[in-house]
Amino acid sequence: MDNHSYVREAAKEALDEIDPDWASSEEAKRHVPELVSAFLRANDWGMRWDIAEVLGDIGDKRAVKALAWAIKHDNEYVQYTAKIALEKIKEAHGKD
Repeated sequence: MDNHSYVREAAKEALDEIDPDWASSEEAKRHVPELVSAFLRANDWGMRWDIAEVLGDIGDKRAVKALAWAIKHDNEYVQYTAKIALEKIKEAHGKD
């Protein structure tokens, strides 16, 4: 994970241009544990925000516990993005 938000955003935009369905790929799902770990270790709220967005886009249930923890984060942007990510995961899996 890059420490600069503009680099993270540019990388996500590049992925969207190369393959608009990147988030549903097996490759993306393979990286969920690393993303969750980075999310929990991040000291920067901006990095947590960006990772939460990506986790929501991927929609893998393995991210639920970390995102649920983030709803209680002291930064309102992290809380909001975690809630959105959890909603996306819920939509991706229906009522399971």
